[in-house]
This record gives sequence, structure tokens and C-alpha cells, in this order.
Amino acid sequence: MDKPGSTAFSIINRFATGVRRYFLFAILASGASILFNFFIPQIIRVSVDYIVGAEGTGSMPVTMLRIMDALGGRPYLRVNFIICAAGIVLCAALSGVFTHFSRINIAKASGGFTKKLRDTLFTHIQYLPYQWHTDNQT
Repeated sequence: MDKPGSTAFSIINRFATGVRRYFLFAILASGASILFNFFIPQIIRVSVDYIVGAEGTGSMPVTMLRIMDALGGRPYLRVNFIICAAGIVLCAALSGVFTHFSRINIAKASGGFTKKLRDTLFTHIQYLPYQWHTDNQT
């Protein structure tokens, strides 16, 4: 069926023809989902330690300070704490959306991969000589 010396990667690559983009989209969507899941505890940490708590912003990353300043600064965020809650909800929702896209694309990719594998196997069996079928009973 395959040439001698074919690697596992070349065999997988052959059956992935036509569905590679779904695998790529699934990987990218999964990465985005992980990224948004990473943001949730960071928003909670900043909210509790720096906005509500008395901890100074000296140990806070510069990027986070810029984001806080863009949102109005520490005093504004203390009064409008709902912004922090909205950030958590937004990150959770985006994580869910990207998880959904990841699962949809992996289902499409695996379905197409399996169909190509099955069709190749059935085509191979169909063209085997009659003698092979009589010698190898199922």
C-alpha cells in the first residue's frame, strides 16, 4: 500500500490532504482559548491585590499599569469595579467561543481524515485478487 521507507509523518500527511486547514484552525482556536483562560486569574490577581488591596503598584508589570491607566487608573477602577468583573466575563466568554471553534474544526478534520483513510482501505481491498479473498477469510 505504501512505499517501503515511508515515514509515519508522510502517511499521515497523505491522509490529511484537504483537511489540514481544519487542523490548523483547531490549533489556533485552542491556543486562543488557552490565552483567554490565562487572563482570568491575572485579572482577579490585579483586581484583588492592586485595585481593592493596599499593595503598591511597584511590583506590577509595566504593561498592566498601562492597561489600568487606559481604563481610568486605580481610583476609577475602585469605584467602577464592574469593569474588572466584565473583563473576567468577557475572557470566559471568548475562551468558550474559541473552545467551541476548536472542537468544531477538530471534528471536521478528524472526520475528513477518517473518510480518506477508510476510502483508501476499501479501494485497496476492492482491487485485491480473488485468490486473496478466498485465502483470507474474515
